[in-house]
Amino acid sequence: MKRRINLVISLILSGVILLSAVGCREEQIDDVPDSSDTQTDTSPSDTNENKDNEDEKDNEDEKDNEDDKPVLKKNTYLLTPQTQGIKTLGVRGLQGNDAIFCDWTGSGFEMNVLHEGGNISFMASSTAATYFRAYVDGEEWKNTDGTLYYKVSGPTANIILNEVPAGEHNVRIVKVTGITLSSASISKVIFAGTIKEETPADSELYVEFVGDSICCGWGTIGSHQGAYSDQDGALAYPYLVADALDADYSITALSGQGLLCGDPGIANGYLLASPMRDSSYKYDFARGADIVVLNIGTNDVGSNVNRDDFQSAYINLINTVRTKNGEDCKIYCLYNVMNDTYSEQILAACERLGGEAAGIYTVKLDRTPNGAHPTVAENAEYAAKLTAYINETKDDEITYVPKGDCGSGVVFDWSDGLVPAA
Repeated sequence: MKRRINLVISLILSGVILLSAVGCREEQIDDVPDSSDTQTDTSPSDTNENKDNEDEKDNEDEKDNEDDKPVLKKNTYLLTPQTQGIKTLGVRGLQGNDAIFCDWTGSGFEMNVLHEGGNISFMASSTAATYFRAYVDGEEWKNTDGTLYYKVSGPTANIILNEVPAGEHNVRIVKVTGITLSSASISKVIFAGTIKEETPADSELYVEFVGDSICCGWGTIGSHQGAYSDQDGALAYPYLVADALDADYSITALSGQGLLCGDPGIANGYLLASPMRDSSYKYDFARGADIVVLNIGTNDVGSNVNRDDFQSAYINLINTVRTKNGEDCKIYCLYNVMNDTYSEQILAACERLGGEAAGIYTVKLDRTPNGAHPTVAENAEYAAKLTAYINETKDDEITYVPKGDCGSGVVFDWSDGLVPAA
């Protein structure tokens, strides 16, 4: 009897354990999400793994796309004034045998290229911090930092025009820092394309500007915290006038110097190709200017140059300009910009040499406030006034010519042809 009771108890316990096991299994099944829950309700670790997988796929796709792009072969060209297809800007200057020298304000070069796309890089050097502007098809080409300026400093530097589209383009590189601050050179260009053999044409008109820091564009940018950040020759009236007249140009400007002061001084510097690079080389005046614009005297004031001495030197400079450029060269004499100390002497000198009948014109510009360098707006005003006046008078007939053959290049004494003093 006792054995039967134990058997019954064992059977009952076994049944309870079995039922408990079945109940636990059902609860585990109910807690497992279905496939749709798994896609929409993932743990953070699952999300990161999926993202990593997606990123890897994107990277692979990008790599595949890069692999699909053709590899552009880049060509390297040496740049000299003799390189076929290169036109130097700023007619005056020394000619390098292994580079294009960029010394005077506005100097540089221009070329037409057939480009397959991508960067156009130039190898350059300079004696000190120098700034350039770049133009593609006449439009300003910004640097990667969003500015218009490309800095060259030291013996090894690069000017990189970023992501120039494929096609045929005109490319211009222009130095906007003055010669008294630096001399620079550009020796090579590297890009996926070719320089077209046809050199950009010379303009029918060649204008030379002679002056000081005003012509260099001092004060057009920055806040007078330093020379390199303050001047941009492309914003000064000489460059603007040349652009408006569609003229070739030279900007023979010696910042901080005057007609009779400075080293070499404007009177002596006018005869030199590049006085800050090598003062032993005379400029050959192989291409005579059609128009020469003089704006001189601001710095002579600070050196207390005698008025009579200034007038004599001014007459001699006009003599030199006419002799070197020919009897048909028109001369425009500006005055009154930052002071009027020598205004009477400039007017008297021009009258003494025959005035408008001899192709010598005087142009009074508005004075800047407190004798400051002209602003961008003031330079634009000067450029508009001078451009209009040149267009009005550049074709006037010269009816008074001094004795001697001005076109021969032989220096003569203008005193033989001076208009008698009143």
